[in-house]
Amino acid sequence: MKRALAALLLACSSPSEDNMLLFPVARAAPPAPPIVWGIVATGQSLSVGARAGGAPYATLVAGAGADHYMLGNLVGSGGISSTANPASSWTLQTLSEPLRGSPYSTGWPSNVMNQSLHAPLASRLSSLVPGVKTAHTVVGQDGQGIAGIKKGGSVASYAGSIAEATKLRALLSAAGYDYRVAAVLLTHGEQDLGSASYGADVLQLQADYETDLKAITGQTGTIPIIATQPSAGYPQPGVGNTSNINDVLLSTSLSYPSRIILAGSKIGLSYFSGDYHLDAAGSRDLGYLYADAVAPIIAGGTAFSPLYPISATRAGSVVTVTLNRAASFDTSLWGTTHASTYSSAWANGKGFEAVDGGGSPIAISSVSIVGAVVTITCASAPTTISNALYGDGTGTIRRTQVRDASGNWLVQFSRAV
Repeated sequence: MKRALAALLLACSSPSEDNMLLFPVARAAPPAPPIVWGIVATGQSLSVGARAGGAPYATLVAGAGADHYMLGNLVGSGGISSTANPASSWTLQTLSEPLRGSPYSTGWPSNVMNQSLHAPLASRLSSLVPGVKTAHTVVGQDGQGIAGIKKGGSVASYAGSIAEATKLRALLSAAGYDYRVAAVLLTHGEQDLGSASYGADVLQLQADYETDLKAITGQTGTIPIIATQPSAGYPQPGVGNTSNINDVLLSTSLSYPSRIILAGSKIGLSYFSGDYHLDAAGSRDLGYLYADAVAPIIAGGTAFSPLYPISATRAGSVVTVTLNRAASFDTSLWGTTHASTYSSAWANGKGFEAVDGGGSPIAISSVSIVGAVVTITCASAPTTISNALYGDGTGTIRRTQVRDASGNWLVQFSRAV
């Protein structure tokens, strides 16, 4: 009896195949590979830090550390007619500015020779989401409207982004990483001024990118577009010029919040003197603006939303604008906006503008804020109220004084009242 029991115990303790079937051993699943989050960025000049006709300028943020990547060896020879090297020769490199350098042709892949928004974005994202890893694809081109950068567009931006994402997936997988795309950044809208289809065009761009990028990465869920409103100095020159694209992007993001995220306006950024292009500091801060919107996608939590109007109503000559959260006045950027042509009408507007049915300005006597409620007292009953939408001459950047506790400036908008 004792011998039989001993034999049984010995058999059970032996790691034979039969015993493993009778007494399966739990084995830990292999750890999931760390994620590298792709940032795909398209648009026109402000998306790549370009300044039409301007000389190259120094970068302010050159890198973001070893956890942030880009592709190297993309640019072939040929000066301004440079084309891409074969994808087989592209390499994985640490993100560094300027992303391409000379030669510069404005078109992908030789499309970035100045400070872009990407190293600043990655740097800020590292502080918001400790340990995050990113990989950056930058395909914007100076002066291109949506017809150029869309899928099947007239320039290489879209095709270039898909080629880069495909190569990044292969290189990062070989290095032991899982490549997923967090968002597509759209820094755009100036060239499409007046377009009645721009909202639908942006939604189509998001749908195309989501389909094609998911086919590369294998990820599930929505890949949103994160957009910013066009340059706060555009359109120019001329007095009274406005852009419909600001309202289009705001309304599209509110109607499709999972697909289009508005990171805000460019009201608070720094520009070259007399120009509507961003300087190095402006491109840096644009990157920070995008980082705030990207962070919740990676880390989870409440999705980002800018400071925007929920409603605008009028009682006589008093307009009440209700914002989506509390705000207050900040005069730090207030300068020459409405200092000439509209100074008599809108000098007291703190960025708000009131017009009658014919588009003529109506004087604003006072603006006050209590929590999220803005009260605008006008000289007579307006038909439209807006924020920082009207130009006041060449080189005048539209500004506002309304800001929330997190530092987000009130977006540009117009509302019938």
